[in-house]
Amino acid sequence: MFEWLNDLFQFLGRFFPCVLVVRSTHRGIRFRRGAKPMILEPGVRVYWPLLTEVKVLPWVRQTCELAPQVLTTADGKDVAVSAVFAYEITDPVAAITGTFDIYRTIEDFAQGAVAREVSAVRSSAFSVQQRRLEGKILAEVNREIIEFGVHANWCRLINVARSRTYRIIQDHQAMHPEVQ
Repeated sequence: MFEWLNDLFQFLGRFFPCVLVVRSTHRGIRFRRGAKPMILEPGVRVYWPLLTEVKVLPWVRQTCELAPQVLTTADGKDVAVSAVFAYEITDPVAAITGTFDIYRTIEDFAQGAVAREVSAVRSSAFSVQQRRLEGKILAEVNREIIEFGVHANWCRLINVARSRTYRIIQDHQAMHPEVQ
């Protein structure tokens, strides 16, 4: 009913300066007139929303838990694997300007690295070579995400379990006899 009033206040608010507090665990990126990003260090900042856009993101270590994947190892065995990564954003400008969603990008590259490295190992080697495999995954992730201003600190494979995949193939004719 009064949505127009909210829209009016939001529009008028763009003509007044805004106060932003950047916490010590975060960094801000300021885009003045849509160009030339600049890092905002922790502290109290004032900006004009009409001319400036500000994005704030965590600067401290974060973790990313990957969803389980069912993968086939080098010896043809199916295993379900999930992993946890710890990472930190080292260049907030590259993180914001290099991709639309930095967190999704990190997750995508990490999932791909886990899939490639696990698929190249024999299932019998998991218990013996798990730390070495984690190191290879970590190195591959770092090679891929460095351009986005992110550094992965460590990787741990969790929930490594043998899996059995069933594929059910149904006969379309048997399911829909009226379609000829």
